[in-house]
Amino acid sequence: WAAYISESDWQSANRSRLSELLKSYLDVWDEPEVNQDWLLGVISAHIEDELSPNRDYSEFTNLAFNVLRSRVEIEDPNIDLLLFVAIERVYSQADEAQVAYHLYRLDRKQMGDAHMTEVLKASYSAYNLANQKKGLNILSAYVRKQMGPLILLRDLYFSNPEEFPKVIENPELFDTASQKVLADQLKLVRKRMNTATFRSLLYVFLTKMILVLLLEIPLEKMLRAGGTNYVSLGINVVVPIAVMWLIVANIHLPSRKSQQRLLERAQQIIFDFDAETKTWEKIYSLSRPFSITKFAIFYFFYALLFWLVFYAIYWVLHYFGFTIISIAVFMFFLSVVTFFAYRIRQLALTYSYSPKGESGSVGWDIITLPIVAVGDLVSRGISQLNFFILIFDFILEAPFKVILTFMDSWGRFLSSKRDEIVG
Repeated sequence: WAAYISESDWQSANRSRLSELLKSYLDVWDEPEVNQDWLLGVISAHIEDELSPNRDYSEFTNLAFNVLRSRVEIEDPNIDLLLFVAIERVYSQADEAQVAYHLYRLDRKQMGDAHMTEVLKASYSAYNLANQKKGLNILSAYVRKQMGPLILLRDLYFSNPEEFPKVIENPELFDTASQKVLADQLKLVRKRMNTATFRSLLYVFLTKMILVLLLEIPLEKMLRAGGTNYVSLGINVVVPIAVMWLIVANIHLPSRKSQQRLLERAQQIIFDFDAETKTWEKIYSLSRPFSITKFAIFYFFYALLFWLVFYAIYWVLHYFGFTIISIAVFMFFLSVVTFFAYRIRQLALTYSYSPKGESGSVGWDIITLPIVAVGDLVSRGISQLNFFILIFDFILEAPFKVILTFMDSWGRFLSSKRDEIVG
């Protein structure tokens, strides 16, 4: 249904190869040194890789690594590992299972004829080491600022693989082709943003209405002497959705100036790979440039900021007669939809290039940062609970998918009838 692979891809898959692959992993399944949950992720990613028709995709991860390695001047024995994982997460958009499998694939090449158990142990150790490094997020944030030109180069290749060798040999041809691909991709990004916004709003609305009917109204009747407060229910339904819509409505694609910087950097990577890198374009440390005292002061104000923002929300809701249950539900959905909106915002930044970083709006960050942080924690926390997965995936998401499928089929039906009438 999600169309990760087509029916023809599945039919043409090498079944015997997949059987051999599974058997090789099952032979080491009970090894005590290998975590089974982690291994299950590696197996799933390996199968996906076998079914994927995009065999050239991983080559661009290697390109990104080589482009950025010269800009990372950090004295750490594990810096290559950390940079690879950061690029996998940001550039390749790999999930944790894919990161684990790609580390295993690298170790498999490097360790040659070593037993599979030894390779898996080495990969598991490297995976844990990378995830335990506090500086990985800082490096990932740096990588994100550098990704726009590299994503454009990958898109340029996949737009026409046969012509790509000619394009990267001629600066004028490269300039024309890259501008066209960038324009096409920005249109696609806008379409994806609109689709993601619509589906997120609809998903949140349906989820909210179900929770209102199944949880909030019954509990309010039990806890409130005067019955259900329909004003609070209305606010609880409308405000989180309105907040998400307002945030998304103010998201803009990169400006012409930003697009030009991206195109120039992409051209530099191809035609002047060894160009001297400016100091401010490099990263020298995996820690923030703050003293311990200043860091403690900042964290104090950060904690105070959290308290002030959520206390202000609590005070306003309490003023309108919200119960504790209604307030908890409101904050839950407000944090989740704000986090969704910022995830959608990342789509708009796909084709941006800002090695110096963005200053942003301090006032806006003061208000939204605590809410986004809680939304991130809630989103990650729910994903670990099988009970919530059952609710959201089967009870809520399955009907949601059925609705979308029906709407899609209805649209195709109307289109076919129109074609019949018009001829």
